[in-house]
Amino acid sequence: MAGISSALLKRVAASVLIAIGLKDEDATAVADSILYANRIGIHSHGIGRLPLYARMIELGLMQPDSSMNVPIDRPNYALIDAGDGMGQIAALKALELGIPKAMEHGISVIGIKNSNNFGASGYFGQRAAERGMIALILANAAPAIAPTGGTKPLFGTNPLCAAFPGDSNECPPIVIDMALTTAARGKIRLAAKLGQRIPFGWACDENGQPTDDPVKALSGSLLPIGDYKGYLLSMMIDMLAGMITGSAFAGEVRTLSDEEGPSRSGHLFVFIHPHNFISAVEYQQRVNTLVSAIKASGEEGAIHIPGAKYAQALSDNDDWIDLPEKQMQEIDDLAETLGIELRLRSKEQ
Repeated sequence: MAGISSALLKRVAASVLIAIGLKDEDATAVADSILYANRIGIHSHGIGRLPLYARMIELGLMQPDSSMNVPIDRPNYALIDAGDGMGQIAALKALELGIPKAMEHGISVIGIKNSNNFGASGYFGQRAAERGMIALILANAAPAIAPTGGTKPLFGTNPLCAAFPGDSNECPPIVIDMALTTAARGKIRLAAKLGQRIPFGWACDENGQPTDDPVKALSGSLLPIGDYKGYLLSMMIDMLAGMITGSAFAGEVRTLSDEEGPSRSGHLFVFIHPHNFISAVEYQQRVNTLVSAIKASGEEGAIHIPGAKYAQALSDNDDWIDLPEKQMQEIDDLAETLGIELRLRSKEQ
């Protein structure tokens, strides 16, 4: 691992995104979401994805400048057609549309079709919670989970994010962000790239046998959380984020690295104004009561509150991010190919 500044990481990411066709504003926004993932240690969803984006845009399977049309726009719901554009830009448009609707009507639902993987869903939950919204974010993904009793993957890792505003004084936003497999596909893809083994219990090979080989895992199936319950949750998200939005579903979503066609994944964003039910003061009192009860359930410092890691990094002004050396070299090679002078590593290294 090697350390770089968060500012440099974001500048390199934005420079690459502009070079592959994104507008400056969009590139900055996507780079910010990349920085979020790397800052909390989810390197599989961070800057390491830039080569995938570059390749898919080069092949015409991802559109860097999609207009993100809104074919349905009603007072408290809408549908965005991402037009095979960047998933992060589509997700930010969902926030832009959905939060004002929820502010006015108490709740809103935004569907997105024809999209792509949007990286760490917690980033969008964090942003919604910072604006006082409860957010439920669902996304369907390429086949990874075989239905219980089957061996052929059909449903994706299908991330689920639930974010809640905190108390601005004492409690940061609570951001629950998880895949429905024991490990996210991105972690297994990163292990394969770095030549590492994965723990048994993460995946099976194409014959349904447990494996610690990430390459065999990627051609096989990933194990769901909670056995059959994980499979059922993944099916539910496929129906909500994919089936009813008009996106690919039932095993038709393609991975970011699939060069046979666009991903066509779907997302569903639900925004709830917590003051529909209780006052702002009571909400803050109750969320603090909950967090205090969780922390008191074990030894001091032993209990993890989802969302606290990001808040701690910001409060500590932690500007240093550790990245795998191989990943840094891959990004620098991409920058050189694109004619970008900026590097994650200095040219003297």
